Amino acid sequence: MVKRVVLLVAVAATAFPMSAAAAPAGSGRLLGQLWKEILERPAAVNPLLPQSLCLRVDRGRIVVPLPLGSAPLTCTIEQGTPILAEAYSTECSDVEAPPFFGSNYAEQVACARAADTRFKDTRFTLDGRPIDFFEVVTPPEEVRLPPDNILGVPAGTVAHFAGHGWNVILRSLPVGLHTLMIHQRNPPPGFPDELSSILNVVPRG
Repeated sequence: MVKRVVLLVAVAATAFPMSAAAAPAGSGRLLGQLWKEILERPAAVNPLLPQSLCLRVDRGRIVVPLPLGSAPLTCTIEQGTPILAEAYSTECSDVEAPPFFGSNYAEQVACARAADTRFKDTRFTLDGRPIDFFEVVTPPEEVRLPPDNILGVPAGTVAHFAGHGWNVILRSLPVGLHTLMIHQRNPPPGFPDELSSILNVVPRG
């Protein structure tokens, strides 16, 4: 069975203490775009199966590193391109079986939040330094699922979904190599205790 929780380069914290600041505008929308990008991919090219990918959202303007293996993922990024660092995240929809079923938006949000309570005692670093993060919830989303989709429903099915997670947008990293890492103590079964992405920031143009 496909893992229904995305294991992404992540931002989280011990026992889920949240940043006191409000999440930047659009953070939940970007998480929704990321989930839509994932759900629109057939199983053969889907990062949930797993495979490491450098995805793009917001019409290609924002890079999302998704390291899912033991080896570091390298993403080459032009200077000034925003990077969406996304936490362990879950989506729930009206076409999935329990425990990932929600008949409406409120139920889908509650479902996704409940699934994410498995992730605790986590820290996220950029070049060895902790980074702030924000808890986010997507707006109501819908997606038309492709053939061989990861939800296992007929091609063309329209799924209404919502997601929950933690994220932060990294901007204006200097040219050079940067290491983005998630460290998870006592992860749930099937999840590694450490993942890393190498961000190769190159001059624009």
